[in-house]
Amino acid sequence: SRARAAVLDTRDKSPRPGGEVEEASLLLEKEIEEMLQREDALAETCATLRSEVEKLSRSLSESQAAAGKQAAEFAAARTSLERDLAERTRSAERLEGDTRELQARLKSSEESLSEKQRKLETALQQLQTQQAVAAQLRKDILSRDQERDAANRLLSRAQAELDLEKQNRMAAEEKASKAARAQERLEKQLAEQKDMQAQLRASIGSMNSLRDKLQAKRNSLRP
Repeated sequence: SRARAAVLDTRDKSPRPGGEVEEASLLLEKEIEEMLQREDALAETCATLRSEVEKLSRSLSESQAAAGKQAAEFAAARTSLERDLAERTRSAERLEGDTRELQARLKSSEESLSEKQRKLETALQQLQTQQAVAAQLRKDILSRDQERDAANRLLSRAQAELDLEKQNRMAAEEKASKAARAQERLEKQLAEQKDMQAQLRASIGSMNSLRDKLQAKRNSLRP
């Protein structure tokens, strides 16, 4: 480097006094050499660092660009997500409204079903009652049919007996008629006999009177 060249040039132009000065000069040169070496190493390190800084700057720029792009993409994605979230929120609200409506309908349907179930149970109870009444009615009808059959049999027997009684009555009436006619004949004959008896009694009385008269006349004619 220029500093090293200047030091060497100064060393060449300086006087050479004694050994101590030369030794001190050598030590100084050695230190200067070491300093120059350190300076060269430091310069090389700085160059390396500058290169790394440039690389890092380029990487940072690229990272910043990528980050900007990613940020834009993220912003777009966030906007899209926010739109999706808003749409999903609206959908959720609509779904919640639909769910409430469905729940209300379901509750109404359940209430209606419960009411229909109660009516059905009432109808079943009424049906069971009616079936029991119908069964009892069938029993009553069967019993009445049996009673009617028995009554019909009794009526048939009574009718037969009535027909027989009628026939007997007609026969009795015929007999009574005959008896009445016979009685009339007997009464007529009795009346005729009474007349004949009256006539006979009258005749007997006349004969008795005539006999009495004859007897009296006989008695008067006796001496």
